[in-house]
Amino acid sequence: MTTGADAAAEEDRGLALLSALAACWPEASVPPSRNAAHPEEFAAEYAWVPDAAHPRLLVPVSPPRAAACSLRRFSAASSPAEVVRRLGAATAVRVTGARVLTQRVGIRMGAPDSLAHHLEELLDCRVTFAVAVGSARVNRKPVLQVFDERGRCRAFVKLGDSPQARTDVAAEALALARLEAWRLRYVEVPRVLALSRWRDMVVLALTPLPTSPRPVHDDDPLLARAMGEVEALHPTHPLALTASPWAMGLRRAAHSWPDQELARRYLSCLEQVLEDGSDRPVVHGAWHGDWTPWNMARGRRRIRLWDWERFETGVPAGLDRVHFRVASATRARGLRTEVVLAALRDLAPQGEDLPLHADPRDLYLLAISARYLGLLDAARGADVAGAAHVALGALEARLAGRRSRQSE
Repeated sequence: MTTGADAAAEEDRGLALLSALAACWPEASVPPSRNAAHPEEFAAEYAWVPDAAHPRLLVPVSPPRAAACSLRRFSAASSPAEVVRRLGAATAVRVTGARVLTQRVGIRMGAPDSLAHHLEELLDCRVTFAVAVGSARVNRKPVLQVFDERGRCRAFVKLGDSPQARTDVAAEALALARLEAWRLRYVEVPRVLALSRWRDMVVLALTPLPTSPRPVHDDDPLLARAMGEVEALHPTHPLALTASPWAMGLRRAAHSWPDQELARRYLSCLEQVLEDGSDRPVVHGAWHGDWTPWNMARGRRRIRLWDWERFETGVPAGLDRVHFRVASATRARGLRTEVVLAALRDLAPQGEDLPLHADPRDLYLLAISARYLGLLDAARGADVAGAAHVALGALEARLAGRRSRQSE
């Protein structure tokens, strides 16, 4: 049964898709085209996938091979029913053409300049593209799957169309440039084809990576090797947390937050974790920063991993593993403090009864709370407020439980 919140989210995503499409053709109009008497009057046509009431993508009607390719691109977040529906639609498009995609919008050209022209200059071929946007969040951005005239996927393009999205797109380009210097054995990352600006957008074109709807489980040995490889990219000698530049950076960030009460609560947690771990050196390394089942796919010998805008070095070891488990749990069971705490208990190597100094689970909560709390004052900061309060609440609950056990 669809709730009011679900309907509002679907409407929001549909409007975001239309806005993203219109931004690619400045001054163009984007009317529905399924009732147009003369569809040839449109410079381009796009179809809603799976339909206008439940929008996930806008795919190009021509060439049909491009539409079929877009329909066959999945992630571990795709439900089995969605995979079956889209495979069926992709087969129908390949066999009968795009006429089976009946719910459409068209592009009536405005200004002669368009993002398509810009991408053609970057990729040196005629292009069309599918458009996707994520759920409502601070760093939502359009992502384009770009095809040549024969319908072959040539690139994925991320558009930094807001202050936060521009920051994230530039950060990912920098991270991928750094990663090119390392020879990764167990991790495959996209290569940067071009980083440019078009109008007020930062445009990042990346090589495509194959995807799969099959999830990778956290007990997969290849996943463990891949996470260990990323973690070891920037190793440091073990440091006490009180001397860690990472911890000092968290403290500086918290002092800059406008909400003084949230900053006070966070700093209280930070000081307790630093005090608890002050006598134990902590290995520091790197982390992807958003390693989830839906940001990756398993190849035969390597993990294909994308969305590197949160890549960071000089962080305590083990954060990616914790994030993977917590993100999987909250996606399956909801973003609630008790869900986060249960996921963290499942990661305990020796059970919750034994207090651990510099516990990576606490360090992860410090990192992720700081990320979300630092975005509350950004545009669309309200979209991350729930995650910020859940993360900080989980951190406070864990530390309160530890104090209670220590006082017994």
